[in-house]
Amino acid sequence: MAHVKKSTHKAGFWTAVFGIITIFGIIIAAVNDSFGVWDRLFTFKPTQTPALTGTPFQLASNANTSDYLPLSIDSTRTYNVIGSVPNGGFPDNQIMGNYTEKVIKIENRRNENISIYQVELTGGAIYDGDCSALKVNDLTIEKWYITDNTHLYVGCSQDRTDEIVKDLINQFYSNAATPIRVDFSPVITFPLKVNNKWNGIQEIPADLLPMIKWYVEEKLQYTVPAGTFNDCYRIVLYEASDVLIRYFCNGVGTVAMEYHNHNKPIDFRVELTSYSKTSNP
Repeated sequence: MAHVKKSTHKAGFWTAVFGIITIFGIIIAAVNDSFGVWDRLFTFKPTQTPALTGTPFQLASNANTSDYLPLSIDSTRTYNVIGSVPNGGFPDNQIMGNYTEKVIKIENRRNENISIYQVELTGGAIYDGDCSALKVNDLTIEKWYITDNTHLYVGCSQDRTDEIVKDLINQFYSNAATPIRVDFSPVITFPLKVNNKWNGIQEIPADLLPMIKWYVEEKLQYTVPAGTFNDCYRIVLYEASDVLIRYFCNGVGTVAMEYHNHNKPIDFRVELTSYSKTSNP
């Protein structure tokens, strides 16, 4: 019996040693890779179909942004919003609602390959991940999608939209590879490929942009109430302790978004419930 107890104590000792080494390794990795290991260890990932099935969405070799994100007059997307907001030390208030995004105007600058889509958001709870933090009660919000051959930008006001368009025109005629004003960061850069990254979040000082990036983390099949879609990508924005996740499916657009604050499992989740496409004008 004494021999058995000795073996048990010895095994327990080595288990503790290995545990300490593992914890120490995680700390070192986190310090050396502020955007990589640490964020990925504590980022919530919902379970999805691990492999692509069915017929993949096909894009032509010369596809442009209108193929990845088809928008036309009166086309709509309706989203459900589920989340919680702080309540002054009491249990969080639970929010549930929906909103519809509708294209109400399109302007094309064909010489510079720029398109501007004016979009109206209406509903009882709006959280679009671009211009709006959570908005509750019946209301209307306007925003603008601006596209060139390979980028999607968002303007949250008419003035901001005009500034982005002006910059893209200057970029076009100067043959610059990137926007002249670095604070006009694209929301998405096409074509989407795993491990691609680009500067994130508009409306912040340009010197902070290199610290805040969108990462294309994986390609997957994704299911929401509007259906199951192939050719989808999980795009993640890491910003200090916050994480914003966008699920974008080629040929459809954004089908889901999640926001996580201070490593919470989830603060807000937005899911596409229905969408409509109309013929391009």
